[in-house]
Amino acid sequence: MRKITCLKVLILMLSLSNFAHGQELPSNFAALTMKIYLGVCVPSGGNYDIVSSAANKMQLTLLPESKTDKFLRRNAGTVWATGDENALLALALTKDGNCTVFVQRIDSSELTALFETWLPPTDASFRIDETHEKSKNGSITRTYAIYRNGKPFQSWVLMVGAGQYTQAAMSVRPVRPDRPDK
Repeated sequence: MRKITCLKVLILMLSLSNFAHGQELPSNFAALTMKIYLGVCVPSGGNYDIVSSAANKMQLTLLPESKTDKFLRRNAGTVWATGDENALLALALTKDGNCTVFVQRIDSSELTALFETWLPPTDASFRIDETHEKSKNGSITRTYAIYRNGKPFQSWVLMVGAGQYTQAAMSVRPVRPDRPDK
């Protein structure tokens, strides 16, 4: 399974490389972006070694601290990207374990639909509380508080800009005993 995920990530990186040289984005860019989110952020539990190893396997560049505020917003952490701070794709991990995938020029409706299909099934063991916020500039933030067996499990956050082809960020925050979710 890990080899298949690494292969898909390698295909994504080759696709991103082609885009950087003036070609169009791959038609499955939203799906490949979701694979990075689901294959790195969700299972990492905010563990630096896991995220760093995945970023290195994807050949992402470690950004210097002076270029990370756009992604970390004054939080301590690390950012890897496909280039500089204006990269098509970036992976960020804050010191408190928030793992986020940032992308540019993504089909917001396609990404939103994919994101929602990958939420855990609501059944006897999972419950999801969903909230939506719309900002003044038209971007939308959807937060999904996920409960497992009645206890906070993770929070998934999807932020998409206004318009069809826009920027987006997908974030997961693990629940820790010292920081209970509400």
